[in-house]
Amino acid sequence: MGRTGGGARRGGVFTYHHYHSTAHEVLGIVRVTARPAFGCESGVTLVLETGDVAVTVAGVGQCNPGVGEGFLVVGAYLRG
Repeated sequence: MGRTGGGARRGGVFTYHHYHSTAHEVLGIVRVTARPAFGCESGVTLVLETGDVAVTVAGVGQCNPGVGEGFLVVGAYLRG
């Protein structure tokens, strides 16, 4: 799911902790409420609903351990 050259994707967020070492990421929640965790296993968990946006900087871990059916997120990565 990670990219370093820029661009966008549609889909979900991994259910395990991961990070993008060289890319900042913008996540827009398109459909269904999610409860992603940012940081590490002891990081912050947020409730994100349709229309919400989250920005993670390179190196910050994230995961989405549980989400309802039909979840859709749009992710975008800066070029350069």
